[in-house]
Amino acid sequence: MENPLHHFELHRLVPIELFGVDLSINQAVVMMWVVVAAVAFFFIWGSRGGRLVPSKFQSVVEIAVVFLKDIVVENMGTTGLVFLPFLVALFFFILFSNLLGLFPGAYTVTSQVMVTAVYAVIVYVMSLFVGFWFHGIGYFKIYAPAGVPWWLLPMMVPIEVVSQLARPMTLAVRLF
Repeated sequence: MENPLHHFELHRLVPIELFGVDLSINQAVVMMWVVVAAVAFFFIWGSRGGRLVPSKFQSVVEIAVVFLKDIVVENMGTTGLVFLPFLVALFFFILFSNLLGLFPGAYTVTSQVMVTAVYAVIVYVMSLFVGFWFHGIGYFKIYAPAGVPWWLLPMMVPIEVVSQLARPMTLAVRLF
């Protein structure tokens, strides 16, 4: 009987080791290359020509980007449009990873916890960076909302930390 988890195991295709660090190329790396190529092809094909009256494929690409733009504006306002390229890239990378992983014999990149953990860390660090960028050191005021009695602060600060950790996830849930 075949192991049902066999499809989630990583097998070395090209073994590479540098200074004791395993940098081998496996099916996850190859599939990420395929996904990046598919996303690039999607946008290059969808934007070629730039016709006044768009083709059907160009319309699909435009509808997808406008959909994401509307979500960003709804959640972050017009100042959030600065992050639209990042969110579009992240959305389509995850979408194509999951769609291409549905083909028999293909590897689903997002099945690795490390991949999703890296996405989560990047989005969280970016949200911290943006918070400090817009609010400076006053960003720490979100941990102690105005009007909270001093004796409630030991309970409020952990609640606010959890709330801050959940904010990037709520945007991700709405996008995906």
